[in-house]
Amino acid sequence: MPPSLPWSELAFGLKEEDADLLLDTFKAFKISKSDQAQCTVCTDPSPHNMRKRILLCACRICQLGMPYARCPWRGKRLQCGRHNVVDVFQNGAHVTALRHPRPPSLPRAMKDFAKEMADQGLKPARIRSGLLRKFELCTSSLPYL
Repeated sequence: MPPSLPWSELAFGLKEEDADLLLDTFKAFKISKSDQAQCTVCTDPSPHNMRKRILLCACRICQLGMPYARCPWRGKRLQCGRHNVVDVFQNGAHVTALRHPRPPSLPRAMKDFAKEMADQGLKPARIRSGLLRKFELCTSSLPYL
């Protein structure tokens, strides 16, 4: 078994919304591994699961800086399944500190609304027009779904 990585802690005990705000400040990343494990995030003594996600750098500028190797930065996000408490860790550093501008993404309220509409079986065009009406947006300001 390989040795464990020396993770440095970035945040402990965040709400899910606050953790999403923290992750939005990171460079572009992709989720390379997502699984469930015994919870170590909260102090609840009853056994329950947490979601563990390993994040890898997906920044285009880091790829251009080291074309034949992978950026050594990794992130880890642990979320309690019962209390929605999140811990965030990182390991390593990016190849370059330059940032590529990220495309705009939907805020959590819009994502939840779109998810509810998708659960009802509505098509993407109806979801988009529903978002425009509910949040009083113009068509040019709405990010991609």
